[in-house]
Amino acid sequence: MTNVQKVGLFGGSFDPIHVGHVEIAQAAIKDIQLDILVVMPAGKAPHKNGALFSDKLRLKMTKAAIKELKDDRIVVSDWEVKQAQVMGKTSFTVDTMRYLQKKYPGAELYLILGTDMFNTFSTWKDPEIIAANMKLVLVNRQGEKLYRKKTKKISGITKIYKPDITISSLPPAVSSTEIRSRLASGESVDGLVPSGALRVLKKASFDVNLTK
Repeated sequence: MTNVQKVGLFGGSFDPIHVGHVEIAQAAIKDIQLDILVVMPAGKAPHKNGALFSDKLRLKMTKAAIKELKDDRIVVSDWEVKQAQVMGKTSFTVDTMRYLQKKYPGAELYLILGTDMFNTFSTWKDPEIIAANMKLVLVNRQGEKLYRKKTKKISGITKIYKPDITISSLPPAVSSTEIRSRLASGESVDGLVPSGALRVLKKASFDVNLTK
C-alpha cells in the first residue's frame, strides 16, 4: 500500500468490543491523523486468563462494529488470532509491531493504549523495543486514574516510559468486564455494545437478555 505514512495499532481482547473502543478508534484517527488504524483482536493474550467469547465471535463482532463507522482507514486484522490458532503463539505486541513494519514499510507506527494498559506497559515483553519503534499514545478513560510512570530495570538502569501523545477526549466509562457481567446476569447491554456487534451477539444464541 502506497502513501501510508502513519499507522496506528489498537489491540485488545475485544471480549466483546464496546462503544468505548469505538470512541477510542475514532479519536485516534482524528487526533493523530492516521492513514490507517489497525484494530487487532488478541489471540492468546499474555495478561488475560482466556476470553469469554470465541475467537471467531470476537472477530465477527469487531468487524461488524467497525464496518458501521464507514471509514476505510480503520481496518480489523485477524493476524494475532491466526498466530494463536495456527501457530499456538501468545500475542505479544512486539511481534505484532514487526508484522506491521513489514506490511507498511517506512510508516511511522503508533501504539494506542488505554490508561489500564499503559500502567502495565513496563511488564510487557520487550517494552524498550516497542517504545523505540512506536509512538506511545495514551487515551485517558473516564473513571480511571491518569497514567503512572512505570519503570523497568535494564542492566542496572531505570527506564521510564511516558506517552508521546495523549488523546484528550474521554470515551464512555464502560468496560468489557461490565458487559460480560451484565450478560451473565441477564441484564440489557443496549447502548454499551455497538449495534452491529450486538446483532452478531444476538445471533450467537446465548441464553441472555440482550434487549430491554
